[in-house]
Amino acid sequence: MEDGEVWIQIGKISGISAFVHIGTHFRHGCNDQTCQSRKSREEFENLIENDGLAEWTEFCGNYYGTPKKPVNDMLNAGRNVVLEIEVDGYRQVKSAFKDAIGVFVLPPSFEVLKSRLKSRGTETDDVIEKRINRAYEEIKE
Repeated sequence: MEDGEVWIQIGKISGISAFVHIGTHFRHGCNDQTCQSRKSREEFENLIENDGLAEWTEFCGNYYGTPKKPVNDMLNAGRNVVLEIEVDGYRQVKSAFKDAIGVFVLPPSFEVLKSRLKSRGTETDDVIEKRINRAYEEIKE
């Protein structure tokens, strides 16, 4: 889990389920078989318009989100669901799933957060600064 992201547990305490996030951009090391499934902007916007996402956000020109159907399927099967999402997504999930519990994970410091983001080698300095600024605003809340 990344600093500044939120873990959400929805549902009962009997087992935990995991599933793929979707986005319009792959982070280095992610692909359809690992941590993300890629959608075109048009496909993603269609999911937004048709209420197909449990949560979503747009950041630095890319969409990120969690499909709603697998969440509902797992909850209906009596399973726990843990989402690793950011603050905007948490607000959406908390609104839709009243029993959701959120845990906000803070970085040890902004310097450590910046160092971790740089060491991944997946984003430009501009995107790293945007992430740092966003983390600062989220922590202020």
